[in-house]
Amino acid sequence: MERLFRAVSFRERPLAFIVATDGVGDDLVPLRKNGPILLENLQAIFAAAVPTAALLDLLNYKKRGSFDDRTLAVAWSLAGGTLEDSNAG
Repeated sequence: MERLFRAVSFRERPLAFIVATDGVGDDLVPLRKNGPILLENLQAIFAAAVPTAALLDLLNYKKRGSFDDRTLAVAWSLAGGTLEDSNAG
C-alpha cells in the first residue's frame, strides 16, 4: 500500500511552511537564487490588506515555457519572528 503522508519534524519551530506544485516549484530552480525572492514577496503579501489577492497576483507571473498549474499553499506563524529571520540561517 502506498503511503499517502509523511511525518516531518523540525529542530526549531518554523516561521512558515510552504508547499508548491511543480508548476511553481520548477520555476524556483535554482532555489538558492529564487527562494529568497519568493520569501521577500511572501513577506509583502503577509503585510498586505488583502493577502489572498496579493498571493494571486504573485502567482500570475509570466515566464517563457511555464504553462503548468501554479498552486502554492503557505502556512505562517503570526507569533514572533519574520520570514526574514528564517532566511538568515
